[in-house]
Amino acid sequence: VCIHKPGTVEKNAFPGNPNGPVDKGPVSGAAVTAAAAPAAVDDEAPPPEGDGGIPGVVGAVLFLIKNLVLMVLKTVFFTGN
Repeated sequence: VCIHKPGTVEKNAFPGNPNGPVDKGPVSGAAVTAAAAPAAVDDEAPPPEGDGGIPGVVGAVLFLIKNLVLMVLKTVFFTGN
């Protein structure tokens, strides 16, 4: 699956094309290496111990449905837009 029509990238990559890439030369004053980002902090509560109160396959299916619905609701309503 391509996001461009066939030949678009090759046509725009031709040197001298006003819509193509422009070589600006080396960047002055740039750092040699980037600093490492700090480690991510785990802000979620740990999972509960045991089987959650509903053992077996029935409990697994119920918790699957519950968490799938929660995930869809959070995706739809808490997007931050």
